[in-house]
Amino acid sequence: MKYKPTVIDFFAGAGGISLGFKNAGFDILLANDVDPNCKKTYHRNFPKVPFLLKDIRKLTVSDISEKCGTKKIDVVVGGPACQGFSLANIKTRNPNNPKNNLVFEFIRLVKQIKPSWFIMENVEGLINMDRGSFTNSIINNMRRHGYKVKFIPLCAADYGVPQKRKRVFFIGNNIGREIYAPKRKYGTEKKSFINVGDAIGDIPQIDNKTKGSKICDYFSEPKCKYQQKMRGRSKKVHNHLITRSGSLVLERYSKIPVGKNWSALPDSLKSNCILKSGGHSYLYKRLDPNKPANTIANFRKAMLIHPFEDRGLSVREAARLQSFDDRFIFEGGISSQQQQLANVVPPLLAQAIGKQIIKN
Repeated sequence: MKYKPTVIDFFAGAGGISLGFKNAGFDILLANDVDPNCKKTYHRNFPKVPFLLKDIRKLTVSDISEKCGTKKIDVVVGGPACQGFSLANIKTRNPNNPKNNLVFEFIRLVKQIKPSWFIMENVEGLINMDRGSFTNSIINNMRRHGYKVKFIPLCAADYGVPQKRKRVFFIGNNIGREIYAPKRKYGTEKKSFINVGDAIGDIPQIDNKTKGSKICDYFSEPKCKYQQKMRGRSKKVHNHLITRSGSLVLERYSKIPVGKNWSALPDSLKSNCILKSGGHSYLYKRLDPNKPANTIANFRKAMLIHPFEDRGLSVREAARLQSFDDRFIFEGGISSQQQQLANVVPPLLAQAIGKQIIKN
């Protein structure tokens, strides 16, 4: 039997990195997160993988050994909470945000476990935090413990995800191997980006009053390779649910053209809450069906708008834009499902990184 490299996933959330690494050929030994709803989703989709529901600050090597036994851990992955680094987070983006310390909790466990490789994901804003000293601190810390380290900015759209989600990955190994970014495959002369229309064109319409369906039929036969890939062997659409919108929100939706945002609204429909939020370009953004989506953060809070219908995105539509296949089912209440999707690493991006690690 061919050896499968092993991985453990900290800050696993719903399991975006786990799914990508599983599809790349890894054996997932363990996952960890502090959110009970994430555990429900993870167990639904990875029923054989042990899940430690525990704050990483209290997690010990003994806890990990108890679940993994004597198995060699080849790779440790994780995406610590990013609120302290995010450019979208005006109020709490600063070096002293206590959630920034979760990065060093991840590093603590990497140093104790001593895997051959580690991958740490975060938002682009981390690179320039505190004039780059935060990034340098991470790299120098790991180099002192024998790891060759690179930080590599990647865009999910370059790897077949219908979304221009930009993230930075700290990738390191202690076995002397060179570190390379996975080769870009989309947005080239040979392969164009996967767009929003490709991603969700076979998913049925939703009535704002009914809020969608937990399980329903597809709108049509698959119209492109991406829809075929996302369906796989799935016969039904799951998690096709939205949060019901009030009349004011629906009126705003109706006034925003494709590709435009809240700034296209007449003054009578703008509010202080929109202006006080900083007027971010992603607020009340109607997606363009002919382009990849902008970053899928919490799409309900951002009031991200369906390209053709006057409503927000459903959980399944957001899952498609994050590259989760249709067999992947999300658990918990709808607000939890929306947040789970906001926090994930797109599986197709994670898969590209996993394959590159195996290649190295």
